[in-house]
Amino acid sequence: MSHPTTSADVVLSVRNLTMDLPPGMERTHAVKDISFDLHAGEILCIIGESGSGKSITASKQLI
Repeated sequence: MSHPTTSADVVLSVRNLTMDLPPGMERTHAVKDISFDLHAGEILCIIGESGSGKSITASKQLI
């Protein structure tokens, strides 16, 4: 069941996160243009294949 939320409920907001990989890698970005909001009381799960940028997305938010 979804509850209405307001911007005051947002505890984490990520907009247009892009992380480049070092030159010479098989692709140029670890993640590109990721945006999401985490609201109070929610749990966010980031899922994907190995090497899809999950860890770098999570660790970048701690900086």
